[in-house]
Parts: sequence; structure tokens; C-alpha cells
Amino acid sequence: MTRPGFLLIWPIAFLLLLASPRLVAARSPSPTSIEALRQKLAVRISDTTHLRLLNAMCYALHEEQPAQALPYGEAAVSLARKLLPGQQKTLMHSLLCLASCYANLSNGPEALTLLSEAQTLALQLNDPNALARAYTAQGSIYYERGDSAAAWLHYHRALEL
Repeated sequence: MTRPGFLLIWPIAFLLLLASPRLVAARSPSPTSIEALRQKLAVRISDTTHLRLLNAMCYALHEEQPAQALPYGEAAVSLARKLLPGQQKTLMHSLLCLASCYANLSNGPEALTLLSEAQTLALQLNDPNALARAYTAQGSIYYERGDSAAAWLHYHRALEL
């Protein structure tokens, strides 16, 4: 004798199994899009376009290949600093992406330094989304370090926004 709940689990599990490759494919950047970005970066373009492409490349690689994303993120932050004051928002996003790379590589101190700077810019620009992202990333780093109190404080600050 079978239970009705058991019979429902199998079709759901089967559908999830079929959907999982699509979910993974949707999450990871396609090699062709990364190659297209590399080709665009190789051509002489304006500084602001170059900055946008560097940020796009860093973002495309930061989850799956954070070590390869670092040079693009570092170049984006450096270029955004040169283009200030008009690129403060872009600098903030560059800092957040680069911090994510360092966090994914378990370099918490560097990530926290970048997140602190991004947090300051988010406050100046009155950008609650970026501020929440910075607080959440800081909370994750403190959680990974085993500092539950600091992690909770940062997560709580993000939730208050």
C-alpha cells in the first residue's frame, strides 16, 4: 500500500531534475557573452564605455570565476576613481562587485574595506539598495568568520532599510 504524499513527491522531484540544468544555465554566464565582452574591451572606446564593460565583465565572472574577475574589477575601480566626481554611482557599483570577488575568494579583510567605502558612497548618494547590499555582504563575511553578533548587526541594518 502506498501513501498519496509519496506518489506526489516523485513527479515533483522529476520536474525539478528536468529544470535544474536550465536553472544552472540561466545563472552562469555563457562563454559567448564573456568572449563578446572581452572583444569589446580590446577595441579603443571611451572611458565611460570601457568602465561599463569592465564592470560587466567583473559581474559576469564574480560568482563562478572570482579570480579571473579580479583584474576587471580592479581596473574598473581604478578607472572610476580617475573619472570622479561624475562616476560616484559607478564607483560604488564597482566597489560592490570587486568586494564580492574578494569575499568569494575568502579574502574578508579586503572585501570589508571595499564594502566600507561602498557603504559611505551609498549613504552620500542616498541609495538604499546599494546600502542594503553592502550591509548584507558585510553580514555574510562576519558570519563566515564565526562572528554571529557582527553578522546579525549588519543583517539587521539591511533589513531596516
